[in-house]
Amino acid sequence: MRARLWSLWEDLSTSLWFVPALLTGVAVVLASTLTSVQVGAGEDPPGWLYNGSASEARGVLETLLSSLITLTTLAISITMVVLSLATSQLGPRLIRAFMGDRRTQFVLGIFLAAVVYVLLVLRQIDASMTDDEVPQLAVTVGTMTALACLGLLFFFVHHLGRSVVADSVVQRVGADLDASISRILPELDETPPADAAFDMSGSASFGLPEGGYVQTVDYEALVASASEANAVIELCLRPGHHILPGGAHFLVAPATALDDALSQRLRSAIIVGSERTPVQDIEFGMRQLVEVALRALSPGINDPNTAIAVIDRIAMSMALVIARQTLPRTLRDREGRLRLLRPVSTFAGLMDVAFNHIRQAGETMPAILIRQLEALANLSTLARSSDQRKEIAIHAAMALAAARRTVAEPRDLAAVEEAYARIPGIAPLQV
Repeated sequence: MRARLWSLWEDLSTSLWFVPALLTGVAVVLASTLTSVQVGAGEDPPGWLYNGSASEARGVLETLLSSLITLTTLAISITMVVLSLATSQLGPRLIRAFMGDRRTQFVLGIFLAAVVYVLLVLRQIDASMTDDEVPQLAVTVGTMTALACLGLLFFFVHHLGRSVVADSVVQRVGADLDASISRILPELDETPPADAAFDMSGSASFGLPEGGYVQTVDYEALVASASEANAVIELCLRPGHHILPGGAHFLVAPATALDDALSQRLRSAIIVGSERTPVQDIEFGMRQLVEVALRALSPGINDPNTAIAVIDRIAMSMALVIARQTLPRTLRDREGRLRLLRPVSTFAGLMDVAFNHIRQAGETMPAILIRQLEALANLSTLARSSDQRKEIAIHAAMALAAARRTVAEPRDLAAVEEAYARIPGIAPLQV
């Protein structure tokens, strides 16, 4: 249930309509409340409060409504232009990050809420009202809201202008990636149970009826289901995997434990969709960053500085991975009995995602290879195990091999080899 709720929240928080819908609801309540409030009836109103007649109030609100609709249309048009630019220059998979930007959601929501508020207040004012019956406070708030929206438009243009800068996008996606790493990977002081092997021979297989990308897996529900059936389940997928309908997605031992009830529980524990999400998938954010670098290194754009910024940001995220523990491959019930075997993201796999594609796309650019080697040198100083240092050394060797294979200029090649030699803890390799 927690995984499903988190998946639902992720969908809502990255949608462009959720926050505007909430603010529109607030506007409806505010308009209903303020139109029933009379301030200073029969007395001289304060200077800041609207004190005109009903017909004048309607005229003011009609003018404000027309202006707010124009401002809202302009803000939405600017947003669509920015999304189009981001799609063409940085990649379509980053649209999710732009749509999930809180400032964009709140600004559009305030514009829409202001239109709804003024429209509802205008609807409550009749030209035949006496001066004492005019909801002066509601009209005043509408006027102040329109002025605030005018100032907000300039902030919005400034924000959108900065949001399409490649460095800003890289930092935003990197921050989301760090949040996923911190949420998914356990801290060092959280000692997971030791992984154990289990003989799954004679097990029965079960496949999900739908295909697509695995978005979330309710591991707690799987452990509870296995415990209730007194079985061991081997999960053959993890969040981020693409599956085909009817494949062998689960193995259940003993085979007799797989009945209709358990099959239904297994099916309900997996959420499959048409796209990957960062709820339980660390590689999702990593691939978003890599896509920015690949676009920057394409012949049509040829922007190695953006690719270097991506390498630097990926190194920061990989440092966070090093500072945390890998998820355990096995999960047990409350009595300590093994119930679930699962695939998990490993340090080696994350290193492949982080460095392979960028190295392959930029192997003819010494600056890219040098920055990758510098990042690997920094990560090597943070490595906590020999396996991590070995994996870092493998990627360093591949970067050196790419340079020796493609870099023709001797001084450029010497600079790459010098960067390789500065990586601590590995002996020079003859690649």
